[in-house]
Amino acid sequence: MRVIGSADLWPQPFAGRFSQEYLASPRKRVGLEIIDTLGSAMVSLSSVFCKTPKCFQGGRNSGRVQSILIARVDHLGDLILSLPGMKLIRTEFPHARITLLCRSRVAPAMIGSGLVDDIVHLDTPWSTPAGQHSAEASLFPVIQAVRGQGPHFLGIDFKGDIRTIAALRLMGAARVISYPVRGGYFLLNPPVPNPMKCHESMRPFLLAAVASRGLSVLSGTGLPAMPFPDLSHLIGNSVLNGSSAFKSSSAEIDLRQGIVLSVHPGAASPLKNWGGHRFGKTLAVLCKVLLSRGYRVNVRILAGSGEEDLNNASQVSRELNCSAAVQSGLVDGTMSFLNLAGTLNLEGLAQAIRESNLFLCNDSGPMHIAAALGTPLTAIFGPTNPLRFGPVGPAPMAVIAPTRGGGFWEPENGPPNAAQADCWDQKPSEVAEIALNIFERGVARGC
Repeated sequence: MRVIGSADLWPQPFAGRFSQEYLASPRKRVGLEIIDTLGSAMVSLSSVFCKTPKCFQGGRNSGRVQSILIARVDHLGDLILSLPGMKLIRTEFPHARITLLCRSRVAPAMIGSGLVDDIVHLDTPWSTPAGQHSAEASLFPVIQAVRGQGPHFLGIDFKGDIRTIAALRLMGAARVISYPVRGGYFLLNPPVPNPMKCHESMRPFLLAAVASRGLSVLSGTGLPAMPFPDLSHLIGNSVLNGSSAFKSSSAEIDLRQGIVLSVHPGAASPLKNWGGHRFGKTLAVLCKVLLSRGYRVNVRILAGSGEEDLNNASQVSRELNCSAAVQSGLVDGTMSFLNLAGTLNLEGLAQAIRESNLFLCNDSGPMHIAAALGTPLTAIFGPTNPLRFGPVGPAPMAVIAPTRGGGFWEPENGPPNAAQADCWDQKPSEVAEIALNIFERGVARGC
């Protein structure tokens, strides 16, 4: 296995390399090329009769941009990694009304952030997993509603997808900025070349910089420093609202004083799932060591309400119950663990992670929550590239990636090959040793 520490994950200097290639399978690339070629011809003809709005002709003119649409219609982790870009847009366009288009499941992460003025749920068929898309949340009613709000001067699609780019145009965005990596070149003004060999958080940040300062920032001129993603507003929400962030009764959460170890054994994709039984074995080793050092140990098992999430949480509980050290700690009162799988909303999950002294997880949205909240964490990666999708934040952290397999899997290129999918070589005992080091560093820093 390969261990990647905080210094390797961040900061990563931007190499300034770009690509104009489509991020798609060979068959899809041919279709996208045909669409973009025909579309470009149509745009060339229409430009004879239509003029670009004056507020976009040269210069920054941020004061003239009165309304901005931002699209981030994928997963929670992607939204969190876009926060630095949204912060830059808010700073550069202080007088604009900013509307965020995102999936309904991740929308609560933005409430109270101050980065956007409106949030519109856009549960598109191409961004929502099967079974979560409904007719009530279909695309065209959303387009009509947003278009009815008045003219939108600027649209930004952080992902770069021809379908979302087209939706922004249909919503009335006079100008759309994005990466044409999944088509839509002819709909963009300007199309921005796709940055290579950079962390995923840099891509939306560069788009935000281009929107406010022009394409010259791609050469490194005038590119501001990128801050860490910040989710502190999530913790404030649960306190200011005066209600428990937990869906279950607060009386059920009665943990004695001591250290808190939290684990989230789930992930959006089964390909990223190390397995609840392995997380359980890792926690059992950690508990044994920490109990022997005189700590009071409280374990929280965090997971969603899906069948696979609940199954992973049960596996963690089963492994803990099989540990003699854990059973001894439960008897003498120095150990407790609570399975909160399926009981937390997003604010509750953030609160539980923030209160943890150590967080164990897969490559997932909760991993990015922990990093943004400054919680020490140890994340297990499978086929995805940690230097591209890894956590970024101020607290001690370690990413443990496999060394065997067929190279890193790029999600844009379709399903991984067999070697990439079967790449797990991280052993629970070794992961526990690394996690213990992260815990000690966190304690030393007061995390």
